[in-house]
Amino acid sequence: MSTYDIIIPHYGIANADVNTNVLAVNCLESIRANSSDYRVIFIDNGGDPSEDIRRFLETMPHLLIRNTDNLRFVRSINQGLMVSTAPYVVMMNNDAEAAPGWLEMLRTPLDEFRRCGISGPRSTDGGWQTRTPIRHTAILPPGHMLAFFCSMFTRACLDELGPQDEAFSPYEGFGGDDHYCAIAQRKNWSLALVGELVIPHKRRTTMRAFHSEEEIKAMQVEALAEVKKKLA
Repeated sequence: MSTYDIIIPHYGIANADVNTNVLAVNCLESIRANSSDYRVIFIDNGGDPSEDIRRFLETMPHLLIRNTDNLRFVRSINQGLMVSTAPYVVMMNNDAEAAPGWLEMLRTPLDEFRRCGISGPRSTDGGWQTRTPIRHTAILPPGHMLAFFCSMFTRACLDELGPQDEAFSPYEGFGGDDHYCAIAQRKNWSLALVGELVIPHKRRTTMRAFHSEEEIKAMQVEALAEVKKKLA
């Protein structure tokens, strides 16, 4: 059994505007170059097939799950969680890339802080994990969240909280991480931002192939409203 399971949902798109297959190979290549004692759980949700991905997976520890339908992010992550056995689990987007020492850096606060169940890095994607001035490892105050483009979980936290709420699946993952982080904090699990670690991330690549910016904004609003309703 590996120490780390890395769950990566993927939908293949290969056109002039975006090629998620190329991004996924870049993601896998960065993991292979910067990781040890790991297994990739790759969730193939269909779309344009890529032999490059399949060939690359054969060069690294992996479990490939092929779906006939696109389960999208939340349901795919849950599918990966069902087969995960490692004591530390990473949820990772196919358009993110690993960095040197990333697994060990994400693990450190989970081991050092009591009931720290989820950790995440800074990013390059323009979200709050890019804009934050934090440059060290810090426990986040209640009410803060970590985006699940690259987040590590302890097995104990996952066992207590269970899978993500699939009510957020229609929102392309929006709201699922907010809700999960809020539930974790309500159950006295803390979240750590590893400010020393920066993970490159090309935000919403797959989503933009299916939705306009207006539709994306509307989904985000609806998802956050669902979060508030569920937490009320």
